[in-house]
Amino acid sequence: MFPQRAGGAKSDSAPRTSEFRGAGIRYVGRLKTRHDLMVAAMKRVLEWAFWAIGTVAIAYLALYLYASLTGRQFQPGDPIHIFRSPDAPDYS
Repeated sequence: MFPQRAGGAKSDSAPRTSEFRGAGIRYVGRLKTRHDLMVAAMKRVLEWAFWAIGTVAIAYLALYLYASLTGRQFQPGDPIHIFRSPDAPDYS
């Protein structure tokens, strides 16, 4: 039920705390490694997001430059006539 003691003798009583003193350090070491892996993954995702947003911004600026340099000049024509139908109901 309980692990063997340092001397090799088995015991049915609860183990002493001194026997498990190093176990927590190993567990903390594993957590730190896992934490480092998660941090590295988050940094990688953040870097990809940064590059993606930058690429979209540069593409937008290039498209705007292309449209402004090659677009036709604005020439006013007939004005748009916006009117209200005389038989429309009055909601006010």
